Amino acid sequence: MSLSQDMRFILRALPAVAHLLPLLLLLFRRRGRRHRFFPLVLYCVLSAVWGASVAVAAGGVDWLPAFFVGIADYADRDLSLVLAALIVAIVFQNVDRRGHWAWWAVGALGSAAALVVHIFVVKDPVDARLVAAGALSGWLILACLAIVLSAWWALRASLAFYRNRGVYLLMLLIPLLAGQVLVWAQWQWVEIGLVLHLMGLLGVVLSTTTHDLPSVKEVVRGIVSSVVVTVAMALLILVGLVGGQFVSLAWRDLTVVLIVNAVLAIVLALVYQPFHRFITRVIDRLLWRRGYDPSQVLREYGRTISNLLTLEQLATVAVGTLSDVLGVKRGALVMISRGADRVTLRVTEGMGQVGREEIILALDSPILIHLMMAGEPFFQYDLDQHPDLQAAPAREMEELRALGMEIYLPILARERVLGLLVLGPQGTGEPYGEREVTFLNTLAQQTGVALQNAYLYSRMKGLYTKISRLNDDLRAAYTKLMKMDQAKTDFLSIASHELRTPLTVIQGYTDILEELAATQELPPGQVLEIAKNLKAPIERLATIVTAMLDASTIEVHALDLQYTATTLQAVISMALGPWREALGERDFDLLIEGVEGVSPIEADLQRLSQAFSNVISNAIKYTPDRGRISISATMIDSEHFEVIFADTGVGIDAGDQELIFEKFYRVGSLLLHSTGDTKFKGAGPGLGLHIARGVIEAHGGQIWVESEGYDEEKCPGSAFHVMLPLKPAPPETG
Repeated sequence: MSLSQDMRFILRALPAVAHLLPLLLLLFRRRGRRHRFFPLVLYCVLSAVWGASVAVAAGGVDWLPAFFVGIADYADRDLSLVLAALIVAIVFQNVDRRGHWAWWAVGALGSAAALVVHIFVVKDPVDARLVAAGALSGWLILACLAIVLSAWWALRASLAFYRNRGVYLLMLLIPLLAGQVLVWAQWQWVEIGLVLHLMGLLGVVLSTTTHDLPSVKEVVRGIVSSVVVTVAMALLILVGLVGGQFVSLAWRDLTVVLIVNAVLAIVLALVYQPFHRFITRVIDRLLWRRGYDPSQVLREYGRTISNLLTLEQLATVAVGTLSDVLGVKRGALVMISRGADRVTLRVTEGMGQVGREEIILALDSPILIHLMMAGEPFFQYDLDQHPDLQAAPAREMEELRALGMEIYLPILARERVLGLLVLGPQGTGEPYGEREVTFLNTLAQQTGVALQNAYLYSRMKGLYTKISRLNDDLRAAYTKLMKMDQAKTDFLSIASHELRTPLTVIQGYTDILEELAATQELPPGQVLEIAKNLKAPIERLATIVTAMLDASTIEVHALDLQYTATTLQAVISMALGPWREALGERDFDLLIEGVEGVSPIEADLQRLSQAFSNVISNAIKYTPDRGRISISATMIDSEHFEVIFADTGVGIDAGDQELIFEKFYRVGSLLLHSTGDTKFKGAGPGLGLHIARGVIEAHGGQIWVESEGYDEEKCPGSAFHVMLPLKPAPPETG
């Protein structure tokens, strides 16, 4: 091997061996989830093999066995497919953060197949070139896919830090893929291709293992700014030099030349700083777009929030200020509530589409520990990529990611984190830089005192509302107590009236019997008539006493129910029995619907009929003559049914709709009381609906009334709803 061949082999071998440096760098720098870097580790290993193959195949090495030289001659092309597939996997992993193994697996199979075909199957050089062309075509397709994915990631990512990383990857693919192209083109200086590929690979490794990448736009602006300022200052100095040279040529007198040059030097010294500040200010406005003064914004913001008392107002002002300054379109305040075993993040409305669901963090969550211990701003990008936060539960990560925010700013008050100011991306689409983060952090700390005041105001307002509600409940309870007390007083009067009336009748007929017995004039027909007249008041007394006993039984929960299989139709028919004559006498229109459609039930037939009978009795009493009473039934579900007793009566006031089911309570004035079970506005002792509710609840059901109010002229009517199970619930076992 000649000297030139040795040198060219060494020049190719050095960058080939140097491909191990990215691998060592990756193994040294990787942290967190190690499997994330597996495709890149594999790419580094195969790149070293590929570089060695290129060096051997292109270097004219004659001291290696022909078999290895043949493999190297094909490997530089055949490995291209798996290398491109791994680049696609690396890009796809960063873009989608999910499955990516299929990409490099396909590339590995393709490259292995091409290498096997080259070595063991193809013997004709023409066929070998066709196989190599096929492998290169697959590489081209996968390379274009990697570029498209990187461009999509850079342009469509919702978070600025991901767009920035996508731009880095897109820029680094240029030397990486260009190096492979130069090698495959069999250009005279293959070394340049290897060096370009090595530079691209080093950049990919560094960008992948570096958490905080500087903004590409900021780097470009910094370079442009430095160049512009340097050129402007150089032009200023050049003007001075040209002026001095002109004076030197115009005047030959050394004294004049020295004086003029001294004057020019003084002028340049005086102008340099103002001119530098002017150029810097212009560059800031044109390139950096720093069109706001942080100190002025913070002063105005402090004055504005000093008078705010609600969390919603504070969130609106804070996010509105940042929208004007940084172009933020989405943001909110997040309150932190500490519990015994968890911490709850509650989102307060601010600006834009923000989820209002609560986020629960465990006490040992790495996110919570980072938030409470560090107390410094962090980004959604940190939550996704920072190694220290990768152990956080997936649920917490997903809930925070669903907010769609870019930066989280802790709000401190007395060294305690009260909440977070969360913001979406900047209007410019750039990542938050150091200047913006410093400004936002100061604004968040300024918000701390106002947030504490708003939080205290919110708690005081909540306590005031709770106290007001308790006062309202107390007044309602007092009103109810007064009504119940009046009901008991009225009951004594009504009960005495209800009892005195039949007793008076009984006493009158007893006196008649006594007089007739004294005169010994007791015709059988007259005795029979007196007996019939005595029967009605006795039954009335028995009814009142029975109602009182039933009410007492219900009060002590001692109602004994005897369940039997029956039908709703049978229960309603039995309940209507005592009132059919009264319905005819007062010319009521009775309508029954849907009763046959209810499945068979299990109930205490006598008790349930008693409850329904009391409801029907109430409808008869408070509905004028020629009114309408309807009974409708329907199945609610497979296990429950509902019966509605509706009338066209005088209705019930809203304040009385709960009290009518209480013992002794009755609607209307005691002065209007009249005895009678079926008379209009007739009343008993006020136990009917109380008993009805007790029986229905003992069956596992509910009863309630709906009415527009009490009006004797318009007669809005009432509707009593009864909901019952088809079968009684099994008894609870202790």
